[in-house]
Amino acid sequence: MPETIKVLKGKNKGVALSRFARQSTKESSLKSKLYLEICEKDALGIPVPSNGVCWSVSHKPDFVAGVVSTEKIGIDIERIKNVSDALFERIIDPEEAAYFSGQNKNIIFFRGFTAKEAVLKKTTDGMRGLPKVKIKTVIDDFLF
Repeated sequence: MPETIKVLKGKNKGVALSRFARQSTKESSLKSKLYLEICEKDALGIPVPSNGVCWSVSHKPDFVAGVVSTEKIGIDIERIKNVSDALFERIIDPEEAAYFSGQNKNIIFFRGFTAKEAVLKKTTDGMRGLPKVKIKTVIDDFLF
């Protein structure tokens, strides 16, 4: 993260992080030969494909992520931290938790939450669609 963004606060930091995530996504798109020209969103805040390329970004105070595809796509990143039992139970049901083969509760939560949010970004349902998104399998036990 550039120092010029790290020192910003509040809304200014959010705007700068969003710009940096979009610029990083455009630069990364060149490596995959999916030339993303413009990262615009519609009136609902949904990313609009550019030049036939779909895109999604996520950002936190210390890092950004972006992804491009020829199909609708979503991405989410979070810093792993402690979560309350109530929040865990609201987002991850017992059947979903069982797919994570005994991992730490906080890791299970953030792996599940980021996967669900990425799906919601792809489907453009937004967070109101969270109760409909269910984890049906976990491919591996790797964190990264």
